[in-house]
Amino acid sequence: MKRLVSHIENDMRILYGMLATIIFVTFISSNIYAREAEPVASLPYRLDYGGLVTVEVTVNGDGPYDFIIDTGATFTSAFENLAVLQKFSPLDKRPKRVLGLAQLEKLQPFIIGDISVAGLTLQQHEGVVFPDWHEIRRTPQGVLGLDFLEQYLTVVNNETKRIEFFSTRTPSKKMWGKWQKIPVRKENFGMKKGHLFVIDAQVQGIGTTFILDLGAELTHINNASFDKISQVIFDAKITPNARESVPNQIVDVFGSRRDVRAIIVKKLKAGAAQWYKQLMVVYDPFIFSELGVADQPYGLFGMDLVKGRSFALDFTQGNLYIE
Repeated sequence: MKRLVSHIENDMRILYGMLATIIFVTFISSNIYAREAEPVASLPYRLDYGGLVTVEVTVNGDGPYDFIIDTGATFTSAFENLAVLQKFSPLDKRPKRVLGLAQLEKLQPFIIGDISVAGLTLQQHEGVVFPDWHEIRRTPQGVLGLDFLEQYLTVVNNETKRIEFFSTRTPSKKMWGKWQKIPVRKENFGMKKGHLFVIDAQVQGIGTTFILDLGAELTHINNASFDKISQVIFDAKITPNARESVPNQIVDVFGSRRDVRAIIVKKLKAGAAQWYKQLMVVYDPFIFSELGVADQPYGLFGMDLVKGRSFALDFTQGNLYIE
């Protein structure tokens, strides 16, 4: 009997040891973030200006000023309201061809100066000044574009409400490999200077290319894409009489309910990520014509697809990870 009890106690010790090992391994796995690498800088963020990732920066030592994270902008730039405060000096150069805010424009370049984000600084930065948004929308002071974001592996941590900037040499696959991975690729649209990142996705099984534009509040598809999927979606047309069914932010962006229409897409798939019954806006931003893709199924991958979730932007390896 004593021998039996001894065997049982021994087996229990082995079992407890195995459980402790499992718990330890699980703990280490969940904290691989800290074990693999530490960020070179981090700062709090909030969702503002219609749900966009907003951080506080200093410009020429003044501030803080609100800048939004905009993966659809080629250059970090300012809005008019900040230019009035800072009195930026114009450069004696040709207008700068700028992709940003769902438009492509040639704008006068300015010396914006030193833009500092949690100690990471763009020194004597040359940018442009965007017009402030129309009256029914609040306007931030600037945008952090790809010229800044591509220098780092950027993680937006929904749990801590902080943005963390890591070295581009950080092993993103080890750190976020269990998150949903979406390949992104660089596309210059035939331009000599400037580029954006695009995602190859499927809307209702129809191939559609999306510009990664986290400076857009809502995800868009153009009419070329809509025409191909119109037989397999529910179409919620936006009219002045359909106020109760139309999100307010659509009106904020475009100014009129007659400008756009909303649809509910049964399934959107991009890489390993999938969304079901996803609201999208059908609209032809002028940028699609400027980029020569207006007649192709194209869209803007907006902030609404990652809202409320952590995500990582690894432009060096060409991946977007979503928790």
